[in-house]
Amino acid sequence: MTLVSHGRYTIDAADSKTVGRLDQGESVFFLRQLEYIDTQAYMVKYPALMGRRLLPSISVPSTMHAYTYGQYKEYGIGKLIANMGDDLPMVNVAGSQFTSRIVPIGDAYGYDIFEIQAAAATGFPLDALKAQAARYACEVGVDYLLAAGTMPDGTTITGVLGLYNQTGTTPYTPITKQLGGTNWGTLQAPNATGDEVAADIMGIAANLYAVTKQIWQKFKIILPVAQYNYAIQKRLGSVSDTTALAFAMANCPYIESIEPWWNAPANTMVAFPNDPVAVGAIVSQEWTPEPPQARNLMWIINSYMKTGGVVSKYPVAISYGVGI
Repeated sequence: MTLVSHGRYTIDAADSKTVGRLDQGESVFFLRQLEYIDTQAYMVKYPALMGRRLLPSISVPSTMHAYTYGQYKEYGIGKLIANMGDDLPMVNVAGSQFTSRIVPIGDAYGYDIFEIQAAAATGFPLDALKAQAARYACEVGVDYLLAAGTMPDGTTITGVLGLYNQTGTTPYTPITKQLGGTNWGTLQAPNATGDEVAADIMGIAANLYAVTKQIWQKFKIILPVAQYNYAIQKRLGSVSDTTALAFAMANCPYIESIEPWWNAPANTMVAFPNDPVAVGAIVSQEWTPEPPQARNLMWIINSYMKTGGVVSKYPVAISYGVGI
């Protein structure tokens, strides 16, 4: 048995008489292929996984198992005082600590020795799609956690929150439409006029600006894809070329951007400042493939990421508009 290394990988290579194991030449080829495949996996872009692009990032070392932060509130206000006054008002600060778990999201991919031997003999590269699929599967899990603190199968992870299940947030009630209710409807069956849609979008931003007492000047608004498509196509009347979304962006100074997210809960819009002090996503470790492990007639590569979901130190700066 001989140890064969390339880059950060090391595996055991068999001598030429060992059946069911890779020889030294095949082992070197396999390790070189893994380095190439890892690079290809990192180069792939995943535009549908929006959570990490939409949310500010909070930096946490990859070795940490939890992220603890404080929420503080100041009490008291100064008053006019007289010379030698002894009735100055007391002020105080109350704080609470909160901890978000940092959890690994993982999967594995592999190659059997026969495809490795055939690839080594022909010089044909191994299939990079397996590594790409492994990274994508991990990224999907992270995206779901960043959205609602749950996995794709609906499993809830204790101690990890997403953007849409924070507590202590600012509620916003969409306006009642002329046709009844608060929902917008669809382009095929509209329930809200372009003016009403624009009023809802501008209203959630203006309300959050007032509630947070002008601490933040602009807010990002995220819509479900269906409502985003409605807002970006619904015109302000039959003779106008201006859509509800374009009107809101142009006329509300408190809106930074309006973006869609397929992972957003149905009929719910959310607004928040693009500031990690207010709300931020924790992805403490990027997709990491481990050295290959021999298992029966296969080489298995385990891979994982780490995430702590979404943390909000000022949840009042997040506003949900439910029922659009």
